[in-house]
Amino acid sequence: DTPTPLGFRIREDEYLIVEGGRIREFRKDPPRDVAGTDYRDYTGKIIIPPFCDMHLHGPQFLQRGLGMERELIGWLNDYTFPREARFSDPEYARRAYEPFVDALSRSGTLRSCIFGTLHREGTLILAELLEERGLQAFVGKVNMDSNSPDYLREEGHVSLEETKRFIDDMARYENVRPIITPRFVPSCSGELLRGLGDLAEERDLPVQSHLCETEREIAWVRELFPDHRGYTHVYEEAGLLRRGKSFMAHGIYLEEDDLDRIGRTGTVLVHCPDSNLNLASGIMDVTGLLDRGIPVILGSDVGGGHELAMNRVIVSALQSSKIRVKLTGEGRALTHEEAFHMATMGGGFLWEDRGCFKEGHFFDALVIGDDLPFGGDMPPLDKLYRYLYTGEDRHIHAFYGEGRIL
Repeated sequence: DTPTPLGFRIREDEYLIVEGGRIREFRKDPPRDVAGTDYRDYTGKIIIPPFCDMHLHGPQFLQRGLGMERELIGWLNDYTFPREARFSDPEYARRAYEPFVDALSRSGTLRSCIFGTLHREGTLILAELLEERGLQAFVGKVNMDSNSPDYLREEGHVSLEETKRFIDDMARYENVRPIITPRFVPSCSGELLRGLGDLAEERDLPVQSHLCETEREIAWVRELFPDHRGYTHVYEEAGLLRRGKSFMAHGIYLEEDDLDRIGRTGTVLVHCPDSNLNLASGIMDVTGLLDRGIPVILGSDVGGGHELAMNRVIVSALQSSKIRVKLTGEGRALTHEEAFHMATMGGGFLWEDRGCFKEGHFFDALVIGDDLPFGGDMPPLDKLYRYLYTGEDRHIHAFYGEGRIL
């Protein structure tokens, strides 16, 4: 595991004692003195924390790989919006979300921040399926009242009332919670954004959205909000940048004013490397942001991203960072330790006592085994690297959440 992004902590050939779903202790000797112990022998395998996917779109799972010749705005208008409109039908929403939740679980992702659609009932079905599977997530009913197709738009006051109802309805779930979710600035009026900011403050809820993903999008925001200094200023003025509780995806084209506001408000950025490459948006300066003290975590951004498996997203982040340094001659490349931390411990702070293996923390874990010849001869860290680059869901031999097999 990576309690910090500075290095891997490896406990080789140790025993882990779990009691009441939490880690009680680590020890070198077999715990034969513990009465009634249920033993699990994972000799030769590695045990790592499950993944956090801090930005993805549930309704876009079935459109992965479609429209990848487009850039963001054209892709949204021609592919995403028409498909999301179908989620107004609850029966369609259930049929579409079932394979998504199944794939999310099989990929080893325990915690996530997920966009639904603007349809309250359909998004509640997504939350229900996640809860039934034992996954922990923040799920948002999307808000859109401007610059959107008529078939995928709500009046601002309706959007706010439906969001309040959605939040109240979510109280029935234990592991799945609501999150305020304006799609992005161009799809929301200033009045709606301010109403959502007030609601986030009133209910003490986190916020998720998109920020500075493409140059065209940034120019559009300046046209729509000419009295503001830029994209980030719009969110801040609306009260949507909440310290440690606002998650803004992409952040590729950030100016100094954006960086100052992000740092001052404690906003968290979510790096989505696959989507940035697929839609030709650009490459985030991840290490520059990290070295400035701005927290950055990872997201698959399905369906702009094509991979739900976060081990592959870690690799994509590493590759993108190396290419950026090569092309620009600036900065440094992301390390394996940093990228792994971003996908586990870094994304887990919305949930207490999670993200690494520590006494008193919940025992959340993936047990990874290698089916290639001579895999058992490798040191643990090499086994991890091979899993990150080549691992598939069949290499996850067990998936634990709070001490229970999921």
